[in-house]
Amino acid sequence: MKTIPLTDPSLEAEIRTVNYGADREPVPALRFWCPICDDHAHYVPYESGVAQHGSFPNGQHRWGNPSGSTLEDLTLAPSYLAQSPRYDRGEGCRLHIFVRDGEMQILGDSGMKPFKE
Repeated sequence: MKTIPLTDPSLEAEIRTVNYGADREPVPALRFWCPICDDHAHYVPYESGVAQHGSFPNGQHRWGNPSGSTLEDLTLAPSYLAQSPRYDRGEGCRLHIFVRDGEMQILGDSGMKPFKE
C-alpha cells in the first residue's frame, strides 16, 4: 500500500463545493488528480450528518460522516473505488483508496491495464 499526503502537489487536491441538483444543498467534495493514470480528476462528495455511504437522489455516490475539514486532517469512509469501464477488458485505470487523517492510502488492487510505467 502506498500512502500520499493529500497536500502532495502531484495530487492537486482541494475541497470544493458541488451541487447535484436544484433541490439539493451544495455539498463539499474532495477533488484530486488521479495518482494512477495521471489523466483525469476524481471528485468524492461527502456529507456531514449522514450516517453512512450512500447515494444522492440522482444516483451520484456520496460518503457520509467525514471527520476533519481540511486536506491535512480529512477522513472519509468507507474506501473509494473508481475504474474505467474498459478495465475488466484489459485497459484503463482502477483506483481504490482510503482517505484517512489527510492521507490517501492507495490499495494494492489499484493499477493500469496495460501497465503504464
